[in-house]
Amino acid sequence: MKGKASFHMYFYIRKNREDDKGVANIYLRLSVGGEQITVSISRRVKSTSWDDKRGYVKPQAKEAAEINQYIELLRSKAYDTYKTILGQGRLVTPYAISEVLWGSKQREHTLIALFDRHNKEMDLFCWHICLALFLKHLASGMRSSPNNFPNSPGLM
Repeated sequence: MKGKASFHMYFYIRKNREDDKGVANIYLRLSVGGEQITVSISRRVKSTSWDDKRGYVKPQAKEAAEINQYIELLRSKAYDTYKTILGQGRLVTPYAISEVLWGSKQREHTLIALFDRHNKEMDLFCWHICLALFLKHLASGMRSSPNNFPNSPGLM
């Protein structure tokens, strides 16, 4: 979506998926113009320590400072990425923001790139086939008639 689109992010946990110790994964939901993506941020917290309203770990928890700092870093990086993509006039999607956050890039699939890759592979393949056939022909010629190569040193 080019132009200004609504952008929202929401950190939450899924209490119905907590383990036996009451620990659950923290998720980030990115939403741009109605399109959304949900990803785990690879952090876990006790569900009793999570503040649903704020989207942070409650300050009383011992892991609160580290996790809240990481959440704030992701929040800041996501907003900066959103502004950068808008400033460049590119298509703003939650996937584009997620790629920057987690460092993954989508491979570009175009028909021209596909043909170029195919032609390079076939060129290499053809050279291998031609070389193998030439060596086979050369070897069979040398076995059948050593006189065909008068300057060769004693292949009889």
